[in-house]
Amino acid sequence: MANRIAATIAAYKGLCDKKRAESGGQEALDKLNTDMDFEEHFRFQELKSHAYMHGLITLDEANLLYRELGGAVSVFNSKAVHVKVALTNFFHELLELKIKGAFNGTAKNAEPSF
Repeated sequence: MANRIAATIAAYKGLCDKKRAESGGQEALDKLNTDMDFEEHFRFQELKSHAYMHGLITLDEANLLYRELGGAVSVFNSKAVHVKVALTNFFHELLELKIKGAFNGTAKNAEPSF
């Protein structure tokens, strides 16, 4: 299976590159507040591990998330905007799956949409 997260990051890079080419596009990207705080970073790492343990993501995807998130929130916050937007959207999906019961086996059709 292809790494869906890597594909999503690449797609967001293309979108950000297009936006930069527009007049005022770089300024719009610079205004995005995509930084995480410590608690968000910790929860994302935890959700990533649960998603892997429950078969929602592959080992390659889990490893990519771990590398991109880094061991400290400052590592994530120093990433390019396209990486941060892609991962933040994935974090959002994991939270939705958790609410639907994907991590306790009660969700039907629990699969990330990325």
